[in-house]
Amino acid sequence: MNAYRILPNYTYDDYCQWEGRWEIIDGIPYAMSPMPLPLHQLLANEIGAVLSNQFKSQKCLCKVYQAVDDIMNIDLENGCQMATDMSQIFE
Repeated sequence: MNAYRILPNYTYDDYCQWEGRWEIIDGIPYAMSPMPLPLHQLLANEIGAVLSNQFKSQKCLCKVYQAVDDIMNIDLENGCQMATDMSQIFE
């Protein structure tokens, strides 16, 4: 018997009741790593800027992209807040 078949199959409703940072892929929950510290994000952004500028100066067609660490809910009146569930993203 395939071990994958005997694992529980979790849903979005289950996910909404959990604490901590989780994601569900094909019904299987995975604990997510904590968000990077602000210093890590600052350094990653600076390195990306240096690389991007170097590529442009060399007329290289390469592009630099930053990975998305978290989805933010942007409210222009109240500032940015991290979305705590997917329903906040599509309001």
